[in-house]
Amino acid sequence: MDEGVPPVPGPKLYPFKDGDGPLDIKFLKFLGNGIHALVWSVLINGKPYVLKVFNQFRSDYLESNWEVKLSKDEEYAYFDAFSCECRAYGRIREAGLEQYVARCYGYIKLARSDFIPLLQHTELLERRLGYKQRHQGRPFRAIVKEHVKTDPNIHPPLPNLGTYNVRWTNRVFRDANDAKHLIRGVKRLQKSGILVRDINSGNVMNGRLVDFSRAWTVPHPVLVKEKIGNTVDFMDGGYSDASEVDELIDIWNGQHLPNLRIWDRCMQNGNYCDKIRNHRERRKGEFGPKWKWGTNNPGWYIRPELYKWQADNGPATKSRHWV
Repeated sequence: MDEGVPPVPGPKLYPFKDGDGPLDIKFLKFLGNGIHALVWSVLINGKPYVLKVFNQFRSDYLESNWEVKLSKDEEYAYFDAFSCECRAYGRIREAGLEQYVARCYGYIKLARSDFIPLLQHTELLERRLGYKQRHQGRPFRAIVKEHVKTDPNIHPPLPNLGTYNVRWTNRVFRDANDAKHLIRGVKRLQKSGILVRDINSGNVMNGRLVDFSRAWTVPHPVLVKEKIGNTVDFMDGGYSDASEVDELIDIWNGQHLPNLRIWDRCMQNGNYCDKIRNHRERRKGEFGPKWKWGTNNPGWYIRPELYKWQADNGPATKSRHWV
């Protein structure tokens, strides 16, 4: 049976397969890079995909500053960018939410020899991917995704804004329907126990989420109230996701003519909420109200940490470098 990753309880991602033979990978175009990974358009056995190749294990971005005592194995399994993405996509497939994201087809392990066409750019391997002498023999970790095509020229830019910002914004939404689709998607993901935690103009295309490198997926050690006491307000994460969606809508509206503006919002209007009868403030000591009435920043009513995830998928392994 194929090994699902990461080896901790909860959703997993399984290896990419295209038939029973070896994978013939041809790198076509470098699409960009972020903190956690580099992305190429590729052909795998003649079919177009996007290949996201992750950095080697690095401790500097592992978020172990919570009041949760974790082993090194657990830190890597729950906070490393590769495992965050694997767990999120595993849940997305379980919950049937693939229409809201760039589809993921599985993970693959790459040897240094797979990068032979790129070896003239050694800084890609050594600096950006963190591949150094101590990593000799260790495979690169990658995820195979759908190539989402965008049209940055779909709407003309407003005068005096410059074309770059508008071109970038037009990758996020093509119209109001894309914004509605993103709003529905974020809410559905949260209801299924996923906090995206990084929604920006580089991580959304055509109203679909394409990056989960910082996502937390239930079950997650930080999303357990009994373990962390009162140090984390669970709604903060959901509120952050929602406010980032609304920020993308605000940017769009500021760069397009009135007839193209988007009026849907991910969050309720705080000023409107104040006018509703029977609104109330949160009672002292109350955990998780539906709304923080009477504030300019209304709270968030979805509780991802309460998602009833499926049966345990098996215990964690003892190996630190599990891929």
